[in-house]
Amino acid sequence: MNVTSSLMNANYNMMPMVQQSQASSLTTEQQDTITSVLAEYDSSTLTTSDAQSIVAAFEEAGIQPSREMANAMEAAGFDAREVGDLAGVGGPQGHGGMPPPPPASSEEISELSSVLDSLLI
Repeated sequence: MNVTSSLMNANYNMMPMVQQSQASSLTTEQQDTITSVLAEYDSSTLTTSDAQSIVAAFEEAGIQPSREMANAMEAAGFDAREVGDLAGVGGPQGHGGMPPPPPASSEEISELSSVLDSLLI
């Protein structure tokens, strides 16, 4: 076996350990909280207000977004991403809460055009 394949195998074998160490485990109490909070809502008619209440309840219980939380929500018939999007968590299109950049002014567009023109010549 050459050095490259040895390194690739070592990295591959370590990946599950890294993923496991980054995963946040839910306590039994937190799992019960997820189940009881979601039992109060109908996933097919979820409103923005409902989603915000769900997120607030999870935050109050110390439940951090994680794959385990998403799995518990899925088991209860809810899509964690959909609830988060509806609640406005994570910002527009999931860009970490940052608003989109403002549109460029006509002066900026003109400057960019002249720079591009000079590069093409």
